[in-house]
Amino acid sequence: MLASPTADEKVNAAHGRLTRTGTVSKARAGELPIILAPRGSEGNPPTLEGLMIEKACNLWMESAEWRCIPTSGATQPSGEAIMDSRIAREAVQRFQSLDADLGRLLASRGNHVHELREGLASFPIKQYQWSGVDLNIVIRSGHELCELVGDAITLLPRFNEGEDTPPWESFAEALSFLPNNIVIVQHS
Repeated sequence: MLASPTADEKVNAAHGRLTRTGTVSKARAGELPIILAPRGSEGNPPTLEGLMIEKACNLWMESAEWRCIPTSGATQPSGEAIMDSRIAREAVQRFQSLDADLGRLLASRGNHVHELREGLASFPIKQYQWSGVDLNIVIRSGHELCELVGDAITLLPRFNEGEDTPPWESFAEALSFLPNNIVIVQHS
């Protein structure tokens, strides 16, 4: 009987060979490089388990078992979720009634990570449409995402959205606990 692949093996299969010492791996022809940001303890070289993998790619075209959509807990008077990020608007165009389905989940289960479709999850980043990104909600969402996806390759887009939002580095540091099967996407 064959052993199932580890999360590291899945990452290697999905993204090509990852380097342990370099900060950028070699990209295949026509692909952008994978950026590896150290997430290890200070003074120790990063290991594969201690890396946050970031990749510049199209969220919808990249191969993965899960994709995440940055969302808020806000709903319209009609009950539909307010999908105000660019990626959320793209998702509404791709998946029929997605905003209505998320609105029902927000009303019944709250502003948490929800499986919206097979391989598609919400990733709450703020409570209200008018509020800024909330670091506590982001951290909670990261833990909930880990529970939902297990060791499946998952794409999580960067979500620093506006002038009032802290730089991505502050979120990357707060999400440093994410396993390396969750790939941070610079959506293009």
